[in-house]
This record gives sequence, structure tokens and C-alpha cells, in this order.
Amino acid sequence: MDDIQFKELVKICVDKLKDETIFELIKNDTEYQKTAEKEGIAEKAFLELELTAEQRNVCNHLLECRGQQECEYATFAYIAGINDAFRILNLFFPR
Repeated sequence: MDDIQFKELVKICVDKLKDETIFELIKNDTEYQKTAEKEGIAEKAFLELELTAEQRNVCNHLLECRGQQECEYATFAYIAGINDAFRILNLFFPR
């Protein structure tokens, strides 16, 4: 297994852990629920716009790109958090 395959495998594992952990944190968080509700209202308004097929494709592509970038960022932020936790533990409990 090369470094790229290993990195992808780690990202897959971290994504699964991240999704489970984040779900537990947000499922009862009122602020997150309010934000999710606002996003749902905005999406409904977007879907009701009378856009041409080309305009809708451009908008959908932009939203897909942003969503993918946000997922990647969240994964790297989660990995950074794990890394920082180890660094903090090392400060309190040096080898």
C-alpha cells in the first residue's frame, strides 16, 4: 500500500468516526437545528426559482462544489483536532 492509498484509507475511517460523533453532537443542539431549518427554507426558495436549465446547472454545480469542499474541510478539521488532542496529551503526559 502506498502513501496515497494509506491516506485515503485513513480519510475514509476518519469520515465514518467524524460523522457518528458529529451526529451525536448536533442532533439535539438547538442552534444547529435552527440553522438547518433556515437552510431548508432557503433551499425550498431556491428550488422554486424559475431558472433556465443552464442557470440551474450552474447553481447546482456551485452548490455541489461548495458541499464537497466543506466535507473535505470538515474531515481535515477533525484530523487536526485529533492531532491537537495528542499534542495536548503529550504536553501533560510527556514520554
